[in-house]
Amino acid sequence: MHLAEPEWTAFFERYRPLALRIAAGLVGADLGEEVVQEAARHLIVRARREPPLADVTHARNHFLQAVRHQAVSRLRAEVHRQGEDSDLEPADPAASGASAIADAEELHVRAARLEVALDQLGDEEREALDLRYRQGLAYPEMAARTGRAVSTLQARVEAALRKTRDRLGIPHTHA
Repeated sequence: MHLAEPEWTAFFERYRPLALRIAAGLVGADLGEEVVQEAARHLIVRARREPPLADVTHARNHFLQAVRHQAVSRLRAEVHRQGEDSDLEPADPAASGASAIADAEELHVRAARLEVALDQLGDEEREALDLRYRQGLAYPEMAARTGRAVSTLQARVEAALRKTRDRLGIPHTHA
């Protein structure tokens, strides 16, 4: 989507409130504006060097993804700086979900929080989760692929799920 300077201004002003809500939900209101500005700069630079985006909806989605990625990068940097688990609760959780926009905001916030929590897992735990849930493998298939014992893989998946739930503030369920 090639836009002239006044069109970019109108585009960002139109989607800035939504982008600010997403950013503030992840990094807090005080850093939200910075995150949105960084994402806007990213989109402008991309537009100057790449083919145009298909339409305004595609550009909006790309902009909101850029906001989320900038916010996640900030969260990762903060977690790295602290060297310990940080409070991953959003500063301002999304509203009740009554509208599609609120639902989209909530999904962005949840995805970013999950991404940060998964980044804090060890490589072996992350690999076990990937094999089990993304690739849909049964434990015997995982064992055959990795050469590790089924019990080891089960323990890694359980530990990874427990750590992720703890970091996301999700209560443990006992079956």
